Amino acid sequence: MVFCQMIALNNSPAVHRRSRRRWRRFLWGLGIMLVLVGGWVGSAVWLASSAYNHLRAAQAAAQQSPLNATYAGVACAEGRAAGAAARRLRTVLLPATPLLRQLGWLPRYGATLAGLPALTDVGAAGANLSAAACDLLAPAFVALDVPADQRLGRAIQALSAQPPDWSRLQAALTHLDIAWQTVPPATLQSGPLAPFSQQLQRLNTLLPDARTSLDLLATLWPATPVLLGLDRPTTLLVAAQNPFELRPTGGFIGSIATLTVGNAKPQQLDYRNSGSLNVPAPAGSEFPQPYAEYLRGSQWLLRDANWWPDWERSARTLETFWELNDGAPVDGVVAVDLYALQEFLGVFETLDVPGYGLITATATLESIYTFYEPQGSATTSNKAFLGALFAASLGRIQTATPAELPRLGAALSRSLAARHISVYLHDPAAHGVFAAQGWDGALRTTTADYLQVVDADLAYSDVQAFIDQQLGLDVQLDAAGSAITNTLTITYSNRYDDWGAEQTQHQVYGYCYNVQKRQQERVAGCYGTYVRVYLPPNAAPLSLAGADTALEPAFEDQHSVVGFYLLVYPGQTRTVTLRYRPQVAAAAGQYRLVVQKQAGTLARPFTLNVRSAASQSLNVQSDLWHDTEWTIQASSGLQLQSAVPPLHPSNSPERLAVQGQWAKGWQLWQAGDTAAALEQWRSSNTIPAALDQVVALRWQGEIERAQHLLSALDPYAVDGRASFLAGQLAESQADLAAARTAYRRALERSPASQVARLALALTHDRSGDQTAALALLRTMRDPLQALHRIRFDAWYVQDYAYADQINQLILALDPQDAVALDQRYVVLRGRAVDTLSWQTVVSYTTQVLAMLPNDPQWLQRRSEAYGSRQLPELALADLQAVTALSPTNSLAWFQLGLIYRSQGNLDAALAALETATTLDAEHSIAYYVVLGETYEIADQPSAARSAYQAALRIDPDHEGSRTALARLGD
Repeated sequence: MVFCQMIALNNSPAVHRRSRRRWRRFLWGLGIMLVLVGGWVGSAVWLASSAYNHLRAAQAAAQQSPLNATYAGVACAEGRAAGAAARRLRTVLLPATPLLRQLGWLPRYGATLAGLPALTDVGAAGANLSAAACDLLAPAFVALDVPADQRLGRAIQALSAQPPDWSRLQAALTHLDIAWQTVPPATLQSGPLAPFSQQLQRLNTLLPDARTSLDLLATLWPATPVLLGLDRPTTLLVAAQNPFELRPTGGFIGSIATLTVGNAKPQQLDYRNSGSLNVPAPAGSEFPQPYAEYLRGSQWLLRDANWWPDWERSARTLETFWELNDGAPVDGVVAVDLYALQEFLGVFETLDVPGYGLITATATLESIYTFYEPQGSATTSNKAFLGALFAASLGRIQTATPAELPRLGAALSRSLAARHISVYLHDPAAHGVFAAQGWDGALRTTTADYLQVVDADLAYSDVQAFIDQQLGLDVQLDAAGSAITNTLTITYSNRYDDWGAEQTQHQVYGYCYNVQKRQQERVAGCYGTYVRVYLPPNAAPLSLAGADTALEPAFEDQHSVVGFYLLVYPGQTRTVTLRYRPQVAAAAGQYRLVVQKQAGTLARPFTLNVRSAASQSLNVQSDLWHDTEWTIQASSGLQLQSAVPPLHPSNSPERLAVQGQWAKGWQLWQAGDTAAALEQWRSSNTIPAALDQVVALRWQGEIERAQHLLSALDPYAVDGRASFLAGQLAESQADLAAARTAYRRALERSPASQVARLALALTHDRSGDQTAALALLRTMRDPLQALHRIRFDAWYVQDYAYADQINQLILALDPQDAVALDQRYVVLRGRAVDTLSWQTVVSYTTQVLAMLPNDPQWLQRRSEAYGSRQLPELALADLQAVTALSPTNSLAWFQLGLIYRSQGNLDAALAALETATTLDAEHSIAYYVVLGETYEIADQPSAARSAYQAALRIDPDHEGSRTALARLGD
């Protein structure tokens, strides 16, 4: 009954009317909602489309070639319009942001929709950056209407008249970078953005580089008038330093350039080899004693001016030498090392160096050395290449693309921060800009504890690429947080050997002073360093252990200094320990330490271990990529309050652990536990480090110990190095047969090894089999360069017999090699002088003249040999040919006069001798004396007196001329 009543009620007209009204309201609401959603979606699509179209228009205007002020204005206007649309789009999408971020699951466009809020934030931030850039840089647009090489100067001048608010631009760029980091990676790889994914991903590096470059520009802006020569041309003296031969300010000064900049444009570049600037310091100058004692230098020259790690002091010294060498005054001095060069080369995809070809962005310092070290020479470097590279880099920087400019700025910033570039300017305000950032290369003055370790390679070695150095500082604090005693540990590992040297392009020599022997030694790859440790002003040294000399205390540039000398042979690891009292008080219970890196070094590993009075310990592993400052709260437990900077990419944890793993195995080996030592080295991949110890034992003369270690390591060797070392050990015992066998095995294991091939060839040659030696040498890539290196070493240590043996190999490969021809002549002539037998010299010079007919030098050399063999007619014929070919050769005229005189032809003799005296002032005393004697023989006393008097005018103390004049009654 009730059920029937309900049915009747629901079918009543009133109920139907209410139901229809509800449906109409629902449909109207749904319609309105659909209209609103459609309008919202349409508005969003329209705004997105508008932003996209304006952005494309801005891009098209900015890419016009040539870009002028009008196009730049259009690009800015379109950019502002795109920005306005992006900001409105961001506002429109804001209510739907939570929903959009949940739509990533949708196929195809889900990732795009989910990242849309972040993309709109990027668009808005980009619009703000674009507006800020256009507003601030608009005055510089006029520079776009002038020739390309004048644009930078015109832009800087325009901006100088209306200084930009760099902080606004920096804030906008920072906001964009932060917004970009919120964009999900998947958004860039799907949907409509997928085709542009690679281009968009570049922003991950472009934005940080742009921020770094903008920060650098804002920092350097006050110094731009001086740096770019806006008011008057600025001339800088640029010292190119080689960090592989480390010196206090970054490396050996191999080249010097003067660069003049005016109106932001390089006007003149003059690049010179430092060796050509050889005017020494005047008498009484403060010649650094270690140069004389360990480098065995007799003169202080420009190339060694950078003795002080404080760049201003070294720069002033460099200027003094520059002026002594007749250099014009400069406005500042800049130090640049090869690591900075590598940074800049990495910016450009290719760099065309006229005369040398293209260098790619992936070029390493090793590949650059293929240009720097000339083929076939072991003694000189191609400084002309560095000059050409410098000039090409300057030209390329002036034409850098907009995408390259941020990378250039970042490269410059990194090089300044890592002390690969140091700047000293005469203008106080401009110099202050660099000093405020620590880019002036100065020793830092601080009230905190301080440390800097400075090496000076005094071994002519160029071996720094094979030297691993680790620094460790143990600090003992008292209850107040002041350091009681510091213990500095410096560990040097020399990884050089002939096998490893094959992996590098640059030449490594080694003439190291041995303190015990009190002489220089020729040991390829040895490392002789004079070390100075810079400490706080009142620091008191306590002890030094492990060095080759006692500590030498000094005070320099407001720092206490401890100096000592250390020689590290190839394969050796040596540790020096210095204990001292820093005598620096803590402030507010905090221990502060400033550690300054040495310019020109890459990133020395550094370990800080601090112990409190309560026996607490704090250990931090870092490296000296940049200068570092540590703050440690010590009043209530040890707490590090400074952020630990990231390690340099070269200092991976695995690499840093190698030394400890190898040392652990060596301790086991020395304890007699051979099996455990081998397992330790094998499992930790430190077999190469163990082979380094074989090299060290060899140089220490412990051949049997070296052979015992090597025989145990040989089964674990992955290449031919162990066999190669076995050959060297056999050679040291004069067992050439065993050496040949070992070198053959090395080649079997490493067929491409050039050093093993060379060693095998030389053992054949020493055994008298030159044919086999030459056959092997001809299969090498560049046998002449290797042989020249060996010949140079033998000649340097005065082993002339072996040098001549190598010269004969060189001449067999290249009969016209000028150096080998000359040195073989010197050897043969020396033997002839000793034995009074000149036939060999006659035969040799005749053989050379068959290859070099009418060569004046070789004709003159044969003439001397003919004369010594008492064949004056043949000697006379050669000398007459020399004077015809080279009329200004005074020595030939002099020798010709002597032969004429010996033949009794006095008129011809006098004519030849008179000619000699007029051609050569350097030897004219001897020429005038012989001329006077000849006039006496010709019975012409008046003319003889004139000749002797001419000799006395050159040298008033010449005793022979005085005696002759007295004999003639004058």
